[in-house]
Amino acid sequence: MNVTTEKVAEGQVALTIEVEPAMVEKAMNQAYHRLAVKTLVPGFRKGKAPRVVIERFLGRGALLEEALQRLIPEVVGEAAKEQNVTPFAEPKYEVVQVEPVIVKATVDVPPVVELGDYKEIRAALNVAEVTDEDVDKGIDQTRQSMATWEVVDRPVQFDDRITFDIQGTKDGEDYFTRADYPYSVRLDNPIPVEGFAANLVGMTSGEEKEFDLTFPADHEDKTAAGHTIHFRAKVNEVKGKALPPMDDDFAKRAVAGVETVDELRRRIRDDLVTTGERQAKEELVGKIVDEAVGISKVEIPPSLVENQVHRILEEEERRFRSQRFSLSQYLAMVGKTPEQYHEELHPVAHAQIKRSLVLGKIGEMEQISVEPAELDAEINSMLGEAKEPSEEVRKFFASEQGRSIMEGSIRDRKILRQLVEIATEGAVAYPEIARAPLVAKAEESDEAPSVGEASESPDVEESGEAPEAEQGEQETGEQAQG
Repeated sequence: MNVTTEKVAEGQVALTIEVEPAMVEKAMNQAYHRLAVKTLVPGFRKGKAPRVVIERFLGRGALLEEALQRLIPEVVGEAAKEQNVTPFAEPKYEVVQVEPVIVKATVDVPPVVELGDYKEIRAALNVAEVTDEDVDKGIDQTRQSMATWEVVDRPVQFDDRITFDIQGTKDGEDYFTRADYPYSVRLDNPIPVEGFAANLVGMTSGEEKEFDLTFPADHEDKTAAGHTIHFRAKVNEVKGKALPPMDDDFAKRAVAGVETVDELRRRIRDDLVTTGERQAKEELVGKIVDEAVGISKVEIPPSLVENQVHRILEEEERRFRSQRFSLSQYLAMVGKTPEQYHEELHPVAHAQIKRSLVLGKIGEMEQISVEPAELDAEINSMLGEAKEPSEEVRKFFASEQGRSIMEGSIRDRKILRQLVEIATEGAVAYPEIARAPLVAKAEESDEAPSVGEASESPDVEESGEAPEAEQGEQETGEQAQG
């Protein structure tokens, strides 16, 4: 065979193979025998018709097609071996010429990682000072969280909650109608359209008002986009937020074990210091990893990126399902097709894989490993800290797959710890990563979490329920949108 190799993309090469005529002829003869036994030719018993008859009856093209189906995978494998190309996934090929037979095979090759000089990375921990103003904000946030909603006898203001009757008409026809509906009068409230809340400010209980609003042409509600909706609103009740007085009784109710406002301020300051240090360490780790990844060169085959995209989509679908929603509904809301979103995820997937490969290579260079006893201790500790882990969770982490995931999580932490020690010259201890998400992921489905997922902890606590007033707004918005 005559074989040439060229790089056609990151992590991908093309093999152009001119197949020797003798190999093609041998394959054609084998194809003839296979076709002869299942082809009924007039005047011949099955399997007895000569090759020339079979060729004339089926056509030479059919015989060649049958031959190449078996021959091409063989010659591609031989050509890859000859050129020292290790396929990372099943090669894709096409016949570009039949006389002589020339095949072009596109082959994904294993990822290649060329580390930068990560040992020269230097970084320092920068913890922001906690000021009295920060403490005041913490006190205010606590008061806001403990506030009550009380009926007030005054005009509507921003940040009030109201109940109202609302009717919208479009081109003289009913668009939506709601009676005694709850609504949060926030300046940034986009439901049903930007500017709606501002029209309610200044109204009093029992007052009626009519106004028009034009929906933007690109509004997510396609039935209203570009149209002017006429609204008729009647306010039934106005509630304002009543903050608790900042006294010792408030302090006692705010935090268990606190007796005075001064104690509460000290507790909030301590919490802010702890949170600030943790965030600073997380930012430090992120900065060091970003630099290590940035100075490294990685070539990733397209098939690996595609697989990661599918994993991201599967994880997002699970997350949406947990909120009684779906990915398709989300895409419809933001006006994107599955194909567009799939394409947008490629750079995200590429970045995730690059980070994982670079950290893995650093772990290899630093000879970082996880001992069986270390793995057992970590699993036992995690299960001991979990709130009554189910039998399914215990079985999962006793399985080979579960232990492999946990081992990867431990190895990741040890690699990060080593990087932080190098970059800070031992001045900063690597922060521990929360392990609870591992248990949660094992609980939520039969599918095992990936190593990448195992090392991640959620940024915010998600809830499937909307706050009291917002539930009404969501339904109003949904009604307005169709």
